Amino acid sequence: ALVPAAWTAAAAQSQAPSFRWEVSGPRAGWCLHFLMDPEEAGKELVREERPVTAGLVKDLPPAIERVLADDPKYAEWIPSVVCTYVVDSISVDGRTYDRGDGKQPLAFLYWGVAATGDALGSEPGARSFRVFGTNSSGLQRVMESHRLRIDRVDVKVQPIKDSEDEQYRLKLEGATIFLDGHPRPDSAGTVVPEQRTGELGGYNKSVWKVQLAFQPAEVGTLAGALRVEGKRGLAKVLQQSPIRYVGPVLAGGSASVTFSR
Repeated sequence: ALVPAAWTAAAAQSQAPSFRWEVSGPRAGWCLHFLMDPEEAGKELVREERPVTAGLVKDLPPAIERVLADDPKYAEWIPSVVCTYVVDSISVDGRTYDRGDGKQPLAFLYWGVAATGDALGSEPGARSFRVFGTNSSGLQRVMESHRLRIDRVDVKVQPIKDSEDEQYRLKLEGATIFLDGHPRPDSAGTVVPEQRTGELGGYNKSVWKVQLAFQPAEVGTLAGALRVEGKRGLAKVLQQSPIRYVGPVLAGGSASVTFSR
């Protein structure tokens, strides 16, 4: 479970606020990769950020690299991800949250667009977060008390009858995303640390840098059926994309999420 432990202020001497989640025991974390039309990707970016085209992004998933090789016009499109993490509990400000709303497994997610900007610099894989959300109203309120604008998103996990698989349902930004599957460890997979960086717009035009660091115990796949419903917002973007690819699943181990200004 991604266990963001207590938010800890950075050094007392520092004027800039900084909060860190200590994370342990994630059940499953994965990213849905796709490409966005450049005009659409340029909307709702944080501050002076600029989208970065796929042709300039290193270390794209092989499935997206094949799309670019087959049709070079997509090198001008913008890589984007919706990353989801299902967790056991999150401890914040001395409180522990172990369920999402409606007694669902606790989860948080983000929708990120490849970007470069003042705080991001030219870091590889940096993203502008259009959405950073959780399915726990209580957790959302605590985070917003620190002036971090966190969205309330609908994430549900339910078993599929007569199957070991589960259905993950995400509802955000006009899209309902269904993914049926079950995390399967890959014995041949290499377990390596991962880092992800992004910027998140806060209240009063504040901008937060978000750094996610993962040290998974297992890497596997979440093979299964992916379905997208909806006609606007994220649903429209996903339906326009020439590819929708679910990347490797990270499970176990530990992680941290740091928010700073």
